[in-house]
Amino acid sequence: MNITIKNCNSIDSADISIEQGKLNVRYGVNGTGKSTIAKCLTLAAKSEDIGVLCPFKHKASTEVATKPSIQGAESFSSVLVFNEDYVRQFVFQADEVIANSFNIFVRTPEYEAHLAAIETHIKGIKDSFKDSVDLSKLITDLQTLSGAFGKSKDGWAASGAWARGPGMGNRVVHIPEGLEDYKLFIQSDDNVKWLKWQMEGTTYSSKSDNCPFCTSSIESKKATIQKVRENYDAKAVEHINNVSHVVGELGSYFTDDTRQKISTLTKSAGQISQEEKAYLVDLRRQIDLLLEKCQKLRFLSFSSLKDAGKLSTLLEDLRIKLEFFTSLNSDSTRAVIDPINAKIDEVLVDIGTLQGEVGKQKSAIAKTIKINKEHIDLFLRSAGYKYTVDIEPAGEEYRLKLFHIDAPDAQADGSAHLSFGERNALSLVLFMFDCLAQNPNLVILDDPISSFDRSKKFAVVEMLFRGARSLRGKTVLMLTHDLEPVIDMGHTLAGKFMQTVTIAFLENQKGQITETEIKKDDIMTYGEVCKTNIAGAADDVHKVIYLRRFLEITEPAGMPYQLLSSLIHKRVSPDKRIGGVTTALTSGEIAAATAEVSVHIPGFNYSALQARFADDAQMIAAYKAANKNYEKLQIFRVLKDGDLPDDEVLAKFINEVFHIENDFIMQVNPLKYELIPHYVIEECDRVLGV
Repeated sequence: MNITIKNCNSIDSADISIEQGKLNVRYGVNGTGKSTIAKCLTLAAKSEDIGVLCPFKHKASTEVATKPSIQGAESFSSVLVFNEDYVRQFVFQADEVIANSFNIFVRTPEYEAHLAAIETHIKGIKDSFKDSVDLSKLITDLQTLSGAFGKSKDGWAASGAWARGPGMGNRVVHIPEGLEDYKLFIQSDDNVKWLKWQMEGTTYSSKSDNCPFCTSSIESKKATIQKVRENYDAKAVEHINNVSHVVGELGSYFTDDTRQKISTLTKSAGQISQEEKAYLVDLRRQIDLLLEKCQKLRFLSFSSLKDAGKLSTLLEDLRIKLEFFTSLNSDSTRAVIDPINAKIDEVLVDIGTLQGEVGKQKSAIAKTIKINKEHIDLFLRSAGYKYTVDIEPAGEEYRLKLFHIDAPDAQADGSAHLSFGERNALSLVLFMFDCLAQNPNLVILDDPISSFDRSKKFAVVEMLFRGARSLRGKTVLMLTHDLEPVIDMGHTLAGKFMQTVTIAFLENQKGQITETEIKKDDIMTYGEVCKTNIAGAADDVHKVIYLRRFLEITEPAGMPYQLLSSLIHKRVSPDKRIGGVTTALTSGEIAAATAEVSVHIPGFNYSALQARFADDAQMIAAYKAANKNYEKLQIFRVLKDGDLPDDEVLAKFINEVFHIENDFIMQVNPLKYELIPHYVIEECDRVLGV
């Protein structure tokens, strides 16, 4: 499919193609706009406004023609992008190597199928809790009452609502002598609010003998008003109210004897005794045990079943035997608990099938974990990293953990121990597994492997695109400024990637991005590039440049190279410079070298060409006539002959291109693919004044 992008960051217009079901490698120099392409496709897939990518030059424009737009990407409804943001947001979390590792590495369709089968068997038990309003309310009220005892090992906390409320004596029921006039307020539904209001009002009694509300005299009543403050605490009254309310709500669930005793204790005038406290603590233990069993049954799942030996024993243990809950064994409690026990009995009738489904799920998980672990560990070994991974259970889920081969425990913060390259490599592999789990329409790799050394690059490429579990067959857009994967996939290992990869060069010329296909034959040895361009050059100036570069790698000490080097440096009389010693070429050496050069450049004439190289006007004309930046840069270097721009970075760039700078034996022809950034040539134009 063809995609057109307009007016996005540095891109005025871009025409790129993406073949579905293939790896689409798009190679281009830094600054081409590759990351902008990735952002455009991502925003379009999310139906988000790409207006955020509007170029600065169009920020103030209201014309439709200047607005950011993308066409042709409509079929990409979901996109996953590997870039620095992905690594920062999802990789090397505090408790797992990658966020959501359970869904990535364990939650397969097979896992879901087994889980559904298990859930079918235990659905009746879980539905008992969903379908019974009375049961839900009973659990909520029991939790509230249990919480009123506070947190303490012995079941009774001095700071709990029971201890600070009814445990200190119920002064809501038993109003102290002399405060009877306040009964209606103390025993009202909003007594806590009243107490707070009353106590706040007493702070004004020191200012006057008159009531701060009605201004009538309260001189004779100040002691009584103060007594309310001395006998009541709003928080204690709140505790009394809460405990009394929940005890009332639970009344029918207590046995008659328990209900009577609890009611008496909540209304007692004095502090609770040791015997009474022991009774209440025993009640709490019964409540907590009932709650524990209900919670286990309510949230019964594969996670709670997988570690049990015999499921029949587990379910029998979860049966709620109310006859042993001496305080809760009432008709009302049995009415909500008996249906749960009946559902447990239904499951026990066919417990063998459930046991089998749980076993299948455990086997499937173990197999999935083993496969994923082996794949990641194989990559780590192949890349030379001394780490392994494991996928460990964590409650209902599983988490990917990282281990160093010299340490027994998981690395809590892998990013603190891994190098930059190791972090990126592992992140990229984990991203691949994330893609396999989410299955997006388009996967984008934004300059993913440029920071790796050669062995690491191929290990990553092998894992990503050729492994048993890989992105092979997915629609992938790989944007890179690194030539090495282009060489591997397009030439050296072309047979292994045949029919699965398309490669093209992206060129940005003044905001216009074009795409040029790179075929296997376009990737040549350095020598082949030179020979091809010598044969195809119409101007002897270009032939000299390419032949000198070819001889530089084949016979740098030979006389033909020395002859051409002298020519390019505009020397009237050719010389040879070997081992730091400069001597003039003899007439015999010149004749022999000229003969060899003439094989490649028919009619070669040193003097005539030296005159051209020394004539700036002619060289500037050749500079202007050059079709590719590579040739312009070579001619610029001849023109300046060591007098390079003050910009040291630019000067170094020019020198490296002028000499043998490429680490790769294989490369693409700079006359077909614009490898020299346009900003470099713009600077050369400025220096030359053209």
